[in-house]
Amino acid sequence: MRNTRRNHRKKPESVEPSSRPGLSDPLSAEPESAEQLSAYLSESMKHSSPENTTRQITLHTVKQSETLNSIAVEYFGDSKYAGDIADANLIDLTSDPINVGDILTIPI
Repeated sequence: MRNTRRNHRKKPESVEPSSRPGLSDPLSAEPESAEQLSAYLSESMKHSSPENTTRQITLHTVKQSETLNSIAVEYFGDSKYAGDIADANLIDLTSDPINVGDILTIPI
């Protein structure tokens, strides 16, 4: 005799991320400029850093014909710091190109 009873499982319900009314995520949209992103990050660091620690955030918008090496030379005077810039921006040096208009964090 064959079992005619089927296993009826409930489908998982979709879960919506909770949101608080009145709060918006400024990083949900593309920043219009490096200055806007820098201002947002600087403001958020004021609230999350201990009072006795001061951090400076430097952002760089990639221009035509720039490479990580040339950007490292511009900020640090030596191309050996290109890997530090790549690490700060989660860039894989072997496979991730940088593009004109990309906004990079410069770890100072």
